[in-house]
Amino acid sequence: MIESSGIAGARNGGLKDKSQRARAVRHDLVYLQSQPLIYYGPDGQIYDVEPLDFAGEREKLVRTLKEAGKNLRIRVETATAENLRKLVTLGCRALHYTGHGLPNSLVFEDGKGGCHMIGARDLKGMFSAGGAFQRVQFVFVAACHSEAAGRAFVEAGVKHVIAVRLDAKVADQSPAIFMNAFYLALLVGHTVGEAFEIGQNAVHGSPDKHAKADSKKFLLLPENGRHDDTIFDDLPNGAISELSLSSSPTNLGAVPEGFLGRNYELHRVMHEFQGRQTHRLVSLTGPEGIGKTATATAAASYMRQRLFFGDGVVFVDLPQARRA
Repeated sequence: MIESSGIAGARNGGLKDKSQRARAVRHDLVYLQSQPLIYYGPDGQIYDVEPLDFAGEREKLVRTLKEAGKNLRIRVETATAENLRKLVTLGCRALHYTGHGLPNSLVFEDGKGGCHMIGARDLKGMFSAGGAFQRVQFVFVAACHSEAAGRAFVEAGVKHVIAVRLDAKVADQSPAIFMNAFYLALLVGHTVGEAFEIGQNAVHGSPDKHAKADSKKFLLLPENGRHDDTIFDDLPNGAISELSLSSSPTNLGAVPEGFLGRNYELHRVMHEFQGRQTHRLVSLTGPEGIGKTATATAAASYMRQRLFFGDGVVFVDLPQARRA
C-alpha cells in the first residue's frame, strides 16, 4: 500500500518535511453542515426536518480550537454533493460532517432547501474518484446511524474514521461533547486513538444522564486498524484561520426565538427564488401577527447563509419608510 504522504510529496515537488506536505493541502479541517428544511416521506407527504443547533455547536468548537493556540485552517460550508466533491479535490487533512443520518445514507442538502440522501455506495464512489482520499487522513461523521457511511469512507481508503453505531441514536449534545474533547486532544499532539478515548471519556463523564450512556456508541474505524497517527501535531502556533466564503452583507435582525414549524413555508419561499420559474418579487400575505415578517426574515437568513445573494440582503421596514 502506498502511503498518502508519499503521494503528496511526489505531487508537490518531492516535499520531504511532514509539515511541508501537510501545508500543501488547501485546508486542515473541512466542516460540512447539513440542515435541509423539508423531506418527502414514503407516503408522499412533506415533513419538516428536525432543526439542529449548528450555530451553538460551531461556536463551541471554534472556541475549543482557539484554546489550542494552533494555526488551523478551517473551512465551514453547507453539506451538498458539489461542496463535498470540490473541497475534497482542493485537499484537506480532516473532513467533518454534521447533520442527520439514516442507516444506509447521510442527509445532504439539495441546494434548494430539500434533502439529498447520499447512500454509502455513492459516498465511497465520490470520495475515491481520482484518488482524492489520499489527501484526507481522517473523517468524522457526526450523525446518528452513520456506521455504514463511516465504513464507506474506510473502503474508499481513509485511514481513520469516527462514526455512530448503525443501530444507535445519540443525544443532541453528545456529538458536541465528544468532538470538542477529541479535536482539542488532536491539536495538542495526541494520536487519533488517544483522542478517541479522550472523547469517549468526556461523554461518559458528562453530568447529563442522557449523554452519559452514549460514550460507547461512537466507533473508531477500522476496528482493527492502527490509529497511532498524529494528524495536527505539526501545525505552527498561532490563531486559527477561517477560510470559509464570507456571507453577504446584511442588516437582517435575528430570527425570533421559538420560530418553529414553518419549514414548509420557508421552502416555498426558496422555491420561488430558486425553482424552474424564478421570480424577482415574492409577497407573503396574511393577517397581522401571523408571522409574515418572521418567515421572511428566516427565509432570507437561510438563503444568505448559503450564499444565494452575493450582493447582500437588506431589510426595509416599509411602514417606517413611508413615515420617513
